[in-house]
Formats: sequence, C-alpha cells, structure tokens
Amino acid sequence: PNDATPRELLLRLHLRDGKLSDSLVQARALAEGHAAGIEEGLRAVALLMRQETSRTDAALVVMNQLIAPHEQLPGAHYAMGLLALGAGQSDMALTAAEKALQLDPASDEAALLMASALIKLNRLQAADEQMQDLLAASADPLALRMGYAKLLLDAEANDAAAVQLRQVISAAPDNEDARYALGVLELK
Repeated sequence: PNDATPRELLLRLHLRDGKLSDSLVQARALAEGHAAGIEEGLRAVALLMRQETSRTDAALVVMNQLIAPHEQLPGAHYAMGLLALGAGQSDMALTAAEKALQLDPASDEAALLMASALIKLNRLQAADEQMQDLLAASADPLALRMGYAKLLLDAEANDAAAVQLRQVISAAPDNEDARYALGVLELK
C-alpha cells in the first residue's frame, strides 16, 4: 500500500475512465504519503495529473477536492495553479498563485507561477511589475530572474527575456546558462 508506482498508474487510469472518486482516493494516498510532506505530495500529484492532457477538466475537479482540507497551505494553492496552468486555465492559475503568495509572500515558486499565468494572459507589464517587486525582496534574485527569463522565452517575449538575461550577466558575468540563453536568443 505504500508503493507509489501502482497508485500513480491507478490515478491516471481512473482519470482516463472518468472515475473521479477513485481518482481522488489514489491522489489523496499519494499526496498524504509523500516522503517530503503534504505540500510536496500535492505538487507531485498535480504534476502527475498534468500528464493526462485529455482529462484536464477531471483532473481539476479531483485537485480541487484534494486541496480542500489544506486551504491554509500555500503549497495546496501552488499545486492547483500548476495543474491549472498546464490545463490552459490561466485565470485559475493566477488566482491560485495569488492565494499561495498571500499565505507565503516569500515563495519564489508561487511568484514564478503568478508571472507565468500573467504571461499566458498576455499581461507582460503586470508580470514584469510583479517580478520587479519580488526580485527586490528575493534571497536569490539571480535564480528568480533566470526563471523569469525562461518563462518569457517560452512565451516568445524575446525582447523582455533578453533584458532579464543581460541583467543576470551584469550581476554574475560567469553565469553560463544566462550567456548561452542570450546567445541562442541573439541567433534568432
């Protein structure tokens, strides 16, 4: 009963078959039995259900029920946001990221989730403003700026991504990842 692999398979199969209550049983067991705790378990379940791209509506219903008893945990809202973003529900992802940040204003992951949702909603200026505030308060602004640059690159906001990459290089000239990404961007 503690082996996660068969539970993961059952969760995915139940989702495919539309058996939401059975899906919830497996999702709950996976999340609550995760070695790193419930918040990491919720994230792992969200990432697993994201793979079922043809059943995103069912996955969102299951995740909503799964996180209901954990509303006070920022990781619960983060997990919902991850799943919503993967399902193309950018508004839902934005709401979840906002809740996660209300509960944990220092969460770089939730901040990146929020920026990603804003970018998907084509609200680049709002994403940039959000990130500037978070960068100023971040314990690791270079990693956060790199994450933001990657989100911008994924959204093909190349000019904005180049600005972020140049700022990383300015602060850390030996950052090979930033130099490589900027080089590839310049080639385009």
